[in-house]
Amino acid sequence: MTDDIHVQKDILDEAMAALLKMPVFELSPAELSTRAIKIACEMLDDPDPYYQAKKKYNAIALEMEPHLGQILEEQEHPLFAALLLSVAGNIIDLGILEHIDIDQAILRVLENGLAVNDYPTLLRLLDDAEQVLIIGDNAGEIVFDKLLLKQLTSYEVFYAVRGGPIINDACLEDALEVGIDQLAKVITTGSDRLGITADCSPEFWLCFEEADVIIAKGQANFETLQPHPRLFNLLTCKCDLVASELGVCLNDSVLYFQGRL
Repeated sequence: MTDDIHVQKDILDEAMAALLKMPVFELSPAELSTRAIKIACEMLDDPDPYYQAKKKYNAIALEMEPHLGQILEEQEHPLFAALLLSVAGNIIDLGILEHIDIDQAILRVLENGLAVNDYPTLLRLLDDAEQVLIIGDNAGEIVFDKLLLKQLTSYEVFYAVRGGPIINDACLEDALEVGIDQLAKVITTGSDRLGITADCSPEFWLCFEEADVIIAKGQANFETLQPHPRLFNLLTCKCDLVASELGVCLNDSVLYFQGRL
């Protein structure tokens, strides 16, 4: 956002002063990161510094969509393959990674599969389900989620995005730009914070409680959501802490059922 080292120091000073006052052992990494990010945005008077980057990765992913569809057509189990491609898209995380190789992420997940694979449980819950909620994560990545949505047409599907800009997380504009609204009912969390927190809207929480199956993408949603009997986390582990929490290795992908706890 700025190359001015003096401004950078002012922002770091302000962020550290705020963090010193926060109960850091009671809050998730996503909640702490949100506060630091918001301070930077406020001090630089730019509420959405990743706006152009989100546009860029939406466009890149849309160009890849026909190829992704071809990959899916070649798979024996299309729903499971759609989950793999969806989690491959989770590598598009500008808040963590500097260099992103989407093609390599696709190859890795198709070859290695899921380090935690609760797919049989997902199938069991889907058998009796009517309403499905998918909580999206990053711009660009949401195009990969379209493959999953196309496998869920027999359900009433809701797709949630952030209620306002926070790093490169997808917002309503992104969802409409890539055509999510043609496959699901798009809602927002009502919040411009990372993950799912208490300040999400009543409308979001009502959809959350009414859903028979919930699939939450990405690390921030994993960090902030409490264990729930209908909740699955679908993510690529991009830091050692999350990998350790899930009992897997860095860069592993997981479909983790929270109802096992």
